[in-house]
Amino acid sequence: FSAANEVRIAFFLEWATPNQEAKVKQTFDKAFGVPVKWTNFATGGEMTEAMLSGDIDISYSQGLTPFVNAVNAKAPIKLVDVAVLYGMGGTTCVIANSTGISKSNASQLEGKKVAVPLGTMAEYVFDESMKVVGADRTKMDVIQMDPEEGAAALVSGDVVMACLFGGNSIKAATEVGSRLLTVQEARDAGILGIDITSVTDKFMKENPGMLRTFIEVTHEANARYKAGKSDLNVIAKDAEMKLADMKETIGGFKFLTPEETKKSMESGNLDGFLKGMGTPSGAVDTSFLPL
Repeated sequence: FSAANEVRIAFFLEWATPNQEAKVKQTFDKAFGVPVKWTNFATGGEMTEAMLSGDIDISYSQGLTPFVNAVNAKAPIKLVDVAVLYGMGGTTCVIANSTGISKSNASQLEGKKVAVPLGTMAEYVFDESMKVVGADRTKMDVIQMDPEEGAAALVSGDVVMACLFGGNSIKAATEVGSRLLTVQEARDAGILGIDITSVTDKFMKENPGMLRTFIEVTHEANARYKAGKSDLNVIAKDAEMKLADMKETIGGFKFLTPEETKKSMESGNLDGFLKGMGTPSGAVDTSFLPL
């Protein structure tokens, strides 16, 4: 038995988080004592597939929806931390201005083409938003598109609405469209995104110390960010975003303390979501939090 000789971590581009500074400065590598291989993915579902095929150990900021879909399908992965809570600044649905459709006449979306990255938090936001505006999802022509493709399809007029996550994709979409619900309207309707950290059962069993270290270094980076001590330029560059766009994205994110995280996982927001989605018990492990 020996500890892993590298740690393979999944993350998202355009999704700026404080631990990206620790990634760039190799704080993780030093803390693990082995190299870290970071791979970016387009969706949380792809992260799951990479974990199942044995290519990824830890998925950072995986959406809650793809995680739940995976464990409901008996995937051997666990939820060990809350990465980010976010309002709809970071995940939203944008309607082309040329359509004349808005929340007041949103039923006009029925019968039209809309782009949604299925099985992601953007699909959850799509479903919840349709309930708020009174439009029937089953009557729309929903096309599976990752955020980048969805934004391009909205710009080219192939779809009337695109649901997206990621600062760059949302920015591209809002050049020709408007958010169906403002960030505040979504918040008032209780639409909240949660991204989590998941890990394969195998890595968790074989390298518990490394997993604990990953979560610890991440929470230290979050605390540094909260104290105004993060190097935002480093984070923006690693997220492949312009500094101003990155600040806008990260400004809509909330990073919980370890104590707040434990509460969310055991009896708060996260616990409520998981129960509401029919998640099997045993999918969550709070024992790696740095408390």
